[in-house]
Amino acid sequence: MIASIKRLFQHSVPKNVQHDVIEMRQVAQKLADRFSFERIEAEPLPPWLQYPQILIGSIGWRMGPGEDYLHDVFYPYWWSLDTEQQNEYIEKFDLGATWPDRGKWLRSLDRNRLSRAAASKN
Repeated sequence: MIASIKRLFQHSVPKNVQHDVIEMRQVAQKLADRFSFERIEAEPLPPWLQYPQILIGSIGWRMGPGEDYLHDVFYPYWWSLDTEQQNEYIEKFDLGATWPDRGKWLRSLDRNRLSRAAASKN
């Protein structure tokens, strides 16, 4: 049974996709490892530095340590910042154009900011 499930998974995900994901994880980890910054007391790391090996959209952000970090640590801090402070935070922790998930994280934080602002008006 387990062997047939493994075969099914191996056939359902093209090998080049697996290779691309592995490569993107490696790039993200290398960027995070070389990134330097001054951290303010009680300032949490952004999720992409806390868990660089978990790509955005991965199940790791919907269960397990990634989800816990987002909901228990990062979002409460993020929501405590005003828009200008959020922009400064993003600028401070931006890994640059070679960061594979850069656009996805920035769009996600913008959506989060907009939905939070809309909810607070109601």
